[in-house]
Amino acid sequence: MNLLFKPWFLSVLLLAGGLNASDAGSNRMAVLISVDGLASDYLEDPQVDLPTLRQLARQGASARRMDVCFPSVTWTSHTTLVTGAYPRKHGLISNTVLDRETLKPIRYVGDPIFTKDEAVKAQTLYDAAHEAGLQTAAVIWPAVRGAKTLDWLTPDVNSEELILQETTPEINRDLGPPYGNPVAAFAKWRWGVNPGPMRDWKYSELAAYLLTQKRPNLLLLHLVCPDAYQHEYGPQSPEAYWSINYIDSRLNYLVEHVRRAGLLERTAFFVVSDHGFESVTHQILPNLALRRAGLAQFGEAGILPGSRAYSLSNGGSAAVYILDSEHKEASIQRVRDVLSQVEGIKQILGPEDFHRLGLPTPEENPEQGDLMLIPEEHYAFSEKATGEAPVLVLDQTAGTHGYLPDHPRMGAIFVAWGHGIRPGVQLGTIQSVDVAPTIARFLGIILKDADGRILEEILDTN
Repeated sequence: MNLLFKPWFLSVLLLAGGLNASDAGSNRMAVLISVDGLASDYLEDPQVDLPTLRQLARQGASARRMDVCFPSVTWTSHTTLVTGAYPRKHGLISNTVLDRETLKPIRYVGDPIFTKDEAVKAQTLYDAAHEAGLQTAAVIWPAVRGAKTLDWLTPDVNSEELILQETTPEINRDLGPPYGNPVAAFAKWRWGVNPGPMRDWKYSELAAYLLTQKRPNLLLLHLVCPDAYQHEYGPQSPEAYWSINYIDSRLNYLVEHVRRAGLLERTAFFVVSDHGFESVTHQILPNLALRRAGLAQFGEAGILPGSRAYSLSNGGSAAVYILDSEHKEASIQRVRDVLSQVEGIKQILGPEDFHRLGLPTPEENPEQGDLMLIPEEHYAFSEKATGEAPVLVLDQTAGTHGYLPDHPRMGAIFVAWGHGIRPGVQLGTIQSVDVAPTIARFLGIILKDADGRILEEILDTN
């Protein structure tokens, strides 16, 4: 009998627990839901069915667009959302970086190596809430593995062993055996198209359980279907539209459970995304251009010692690491000369540009590349070093992100609705660093490392 996956079971628990509006008191609940890859344009797209999200936007507050951090990738963006700080400060500068000593990739996505305290250098929203004596929860939020300031946690990790090890024992005890909740199923239900919807179904039900039974002051939830479907089929595809409508149904599920629990008058929902999506028709291979110019050598295990440069892809951008420390300036210039001749590369940015983009310099953080490559529209980067030409024409349109924040299709959504949110407020363009300090103000706490501003205009102080 799988109790977690039966909506009627939650209803029975609510009635048995006697939850009602009078139980809520003055303690506020903030629910931060990230819908991975949901571009701001979809809110106005007549081809997508978003009844729940559009109703929340009409009745609450929304932004025309939310500019995201750079690079606009999942682990970096989610850490920005929950710290209110740019990557230069919070330290998680990409999904994957290069270890300059071993020449091996260091992967943050899936949290296979680092705990939250090792990966995130700035105070998070849940850190500040915990320090203030509030209760906190996170369901499949990136970069929270082992977080000591989360009372309930199922992390966004990439193995069955880790999810069993890192999930709060109370969750496993209450919802695992003998009830048959497959807590470890995330090892199989990952970010891909199939069976991605099962993951979002499973974890939105876990979030509903936590909200109605544990009632944390702050809950973080990460939903992924639109990201997977747009990578596979491209944005604005029929498959992408389906995935977005599916996620809208999960938003409705969560709101209705909070409503039925009598908790709406103390709860605010903040629905955001981590980035938008660009359609891709061409793929750029900088490492092939570097290899042909004699600047890089590759073997079966990857880049070989003695190479002078390596390009690591973020999809819509790429970091180039200069590995020749003895002749670094000459190597940088040579790399610029070679890559400036490659079709589809629009800009080559250096450390003098990094601070304005919220990035550290390589001297401040050696995980940062020495150059950043920016492509033309509909071009994206690959790390491949083989092929006939450094630019490939794709057989079918795909989708990706990682582009500059001002890219026309990288805008993210921001919708706030519920207790303490002014109805009918429409904002222009905001920044993703504004989310965490705004939620902190809603909860009555201070986020000390935030770079963003508090969106006072959406908060009802009465």
